[in-house]
Amino acid sequence: MSEKKNYWTQSIGTQDAIIQFGGISSDKDVRSDFKVVAKDGGHYFTMDSNIGESRRKGWTTLVSPGATQISSGYNMVKGQNCILINAMNGDITIKAKDGNIRFEGDKINFVARESFNVESHDKIDINGQNVNIHARQRMRIKSSSFLAIRADCGIEIWSKIIQGVSCATSGYKSKLGVS
Repeated sequence: MSEKKNYWTQSIGTQDAIIQFGGISSDKDVRSDFKVVAKDGGHYFTMDSNIGESRRKGWTTLVSPGATQISSGYNMVKGQNCILINAMNGDITIKAKDGNIRFEGDKINFVARESFNVESHDKIDINGQNVNIHARQRMRIKSSSFLAIRADCGIEIWSKIIQGVSCATSGYKSKLGVS
């Protein structure tokens, strides 16, 4: 990739920070329309233009060597959207490279127009006072090894048709240690 140049760059700076109009990235591969850089060069905000090439064209980047905090809504009314992230085209990715992601609020709603997938490489726990699962057409529960259903008080099963197959025959040795 060719090295970017801008002969009209203007900078205003002090010992603490610099504001740059028409700057070039430190790798000299991206042109920035507007950039603010703190004393620590790894702490900056940039609006990239990268004229003529697609790499980072129109990107806005905020880099923080410490925590990044967004706080808003002091003059809002409960129930109004206070922070809105809207990706017009493309995906939204939230990653914690070496940490956890936590959503916290009075109510949390996930709405998917097509499908909603949850995957874990270890375990998934769902805890709540009341847990309801409603499938509009079909629901399957499958376990490749062992499935346990436990109710300390009682179980209700309502269906017009119940079909079942079991290996509970005489002479069969249970894998659970129960005969």
